[in-house]
Parts: sequence; C-alpha cells; structure tokens
Amino acid sequence: MGIGIGIAIIVLIAAGLYSRNKQKKAWVAEERYDESGNWLDKRAGERGTYGSLDEEMEAERKQTNKARKARELSSLIQKFAFEEIPGFHERHASQIKLFLDSAKTQGKLIAEVLEKASTGKLPAPPDAAPQHEVLAENLKKQILAFAYQEYPGLLEQEIAQIQSLDVWLQAQVENMLENAG
Repeated sequence: MGIGIGIAIIVLIAAGLYSRNKQKKAWVAEERYDESGNWLDKRAGERGTYGSLDEEMEAERKQTNKARKARELSSLIQKFAFEEIPGFHERHASQIKLFLDSAKTQGKLIAEVLEKASTGKLPAPPDAAPQHEVLAENLKKQILAFAYQEYPGLLEQEIAQIQSLDVWLQAQVENMLENAG
C-alpha cells in the first residue's frame, strides 16, 4: 500500500510539473492586446500597458535631453562672455546677472530652433543683415560646432537651408552680444 501511495504522489508531481510547463507556454501564446491595441501584461504584480509606459518614458527622455542641450548652450554662451568679452567680469553684478539670465533664454531659443532646423523647419531670416563682428563670429562658430554634434540632422539639410540658419544664428548672436556690451 505504501508503494502505491508513493507512486501516486510521484505521478501527481509529474503531472503538476507538466501542467505548469504547459501553462507557461500557453501564457506566452495568449492574445495579449486590449481593445485599444495596447499590449497587456496579465502577470500578477505587473503594471498596466507597456505601450503607454514606453511612450511616457520616451517623452520624458526627450524632454530631459532637450533641457540638457539648452543648458549646455547657455553654459557655452556664458563661458564665452567671461572668457572673450573684454572687461565682462569687471561689470556690475546686476549687469552680469541680466546677461546670464538672457543667455539662459537664448540657449533655450537656440536649442529649439536647432531642433526644428534639424528636421527641415528653418527660422525666418532676420530683417537686418549681420555685421560680422569678430566676437559674434567666434561665438557663432562655437554654437554651430555644438549644433552639428548634438543635432546631426542639420548636416542632412540643403546648403541654402544651412546658410539661412547661419544668417539667423549670426543675427541672434550679434543681438545677444550687443545687449551684453
């Protein structure tokens, strides 16, 4: 009798393991989409739909990346002002603070324009022709070096579009440096 019970237990364990293995395979093969087309995770302890979570994470990553680029551009402009503009660091603190705040705003604006330009949406050309000051040219070159590194889509644009961006950026830089001086 003891041997019969032992064999029955072994058979039940084997049947349970077989059934468990079969359920794992069935779980993968099940239809996993709801009515809206989002993939559902039916496992216990897992959250919601992966499609919407991925979209949220991707949107957050893009926003963080935009903010990083704007901060780097602002930092580049501020560093340029302290290193290249003669006597900048000797100015009154309120003047320096005003320029640094302006540099943050300009960094955000330029980052937005560069992102749009990398997809082919160029800014409107400025009304006045640039004056090509040496300081403005140097700052523009630094910004363009940053732009081509961070926005590789700019390199795929037509020459006329890149020249239009160059003229716009030159006008922005000259305006910014005029306000600093």
